[in-house]
Amino acid sequence: MRSSARSTFRHYLGRHPVKLLVGSALVTTASLLAVVPPRFIGAIIDDVTAGAAFGSVVVLALGIVLVSMGEFAVRGFGRYHVIDSSRRVEYEMRNDLLRHLQTMDTAYYQRQRIGDLMARLTNDLTAVRQMYGFGILMTLMTMTILVFSIVAMLGVSVKLTLISLLLIPVASGTFWAIGRKVHRKFERLQAQFGDLSTKAQENFSGIRVVKAYSQEEPEIASFAAINSEYVRRGIDLAKFSGLIWPAMAFMIGTAVLMALYVGGIDAIAGELTLGQLIQFVAYLYLLSWPMIAFGEITNIFQQGWASLLRLQEIFDARPAIGDPLDPVGAPIRGEVEMRGVTFAYGGTLVLRDVSFRVPAGGSLAIVGPTGAGKSTLVNLLPRLFDAQQGTVLVDGVDVRRYPLRSLRR
Repeated sequence: MRSSARSTFRHYLGRHPVKLLVGSALVTTASLLAVVPPRFIGAIIDDVTAGAAFGSVVVLALGIVLVSMGEFAVRGFGRYHVIDSSRRVEYEMRNDLLRHLQTMDTAYYQRQRIGDLMARLTNDLTAVRQMYGFGILMTLMTMTILVFSIVAMLGVSVKLTLISLLLIPVASGTFWAIGRKVHRKFERLQAQFGDLSTKAQENFSGIRVVKAYSQEEPEIASFAAINSEYVRRGIDLAKFSGLIWPAMAFMIGTAVLMALYVGGIDAIAGELTLGQLIQFVAYLYLLSWPMIAFGEITNIFQQGWASLLRLQEIFDARPAIGDPLDPVGAPIRGEVEMRGVTFAYGGTLVLRDVSFRVPAGGSLAIVGPTGAGKSTLVNLLPRLFDAQQGTVLVDGVDVRRYPLRSLRR
């Protein structure tokens, strides 16, 4: 199923290539602009230290303002295109899921819980949309800022850059360990949300029975128990996902301290100017956002992927009843016949060796207590179910040779 989910992910990702390409290009441009202001800040500090003319400082300050405004505008347009594509994917996937569910046979819905299906088409689909939207957007922003910041840092000091990046392997291991936990716990949380939705749906649809037999209090207690478990699993997930941001903030703070210590020594020794040291620290703080964002990206993709796997279960389901390969196209007159028909719901036998024939235009009375199989007998004609044994014929032709639309029209 995971390979099917990967194919589904790529399929919807490729539905709006122009939006994604334009958004990616704009986000990349914005990230490139983001590394310019620290260079200007370093130049301003060096100019002030060297006693340069006030006019040059003003020009650099205006440059920072203009570049920052340009970055803001470009990043905003890039964000719009990526988020817009994710909304379109959500719309198309919801339609495709409903279209696929419409093809499923009646037995499928007897096996599934309606509340769980509703949870998948709402809660899980929202998580998938977040993965296609903010997940991809933050990945683009993070990777481009990371690359451009490291290149800019190398231009200032190779030694300081290597020292600052020593913690990246530690961060990667942290993401991997926490991410696995988040994925499993989010799957359990979504499954519990399905139970919660099912319980609510059962109460709403069966409210007359609940009221008739005074079952309000037991149903409230049952719902509260399921809801409490949902809250417990949500808190359990929050404990792990909440570890990522503090861990990354600690690593970034450690990297800044190391850079200030070593860079301060180099500045005193004359190997770096004060402006270059401040410029490097500014790049390091610029780099801190991608490092911290890795944690949020991990959460979004782990939760989105867990939800996509749940939706893939719907996509992978195939109807047990479908149109024949060689359908009969003759118009139906209405003669009905059953020969030795046997049918069971699971292990419960409902019909056993039933045989009869009703000519076109004729009638047949079928009587019996509730659960005797009267409705089941009728449901075999339009193939809402198929008989496990025996044959159902219309106009002398097995109903399995007719197109479903002809039988059910």
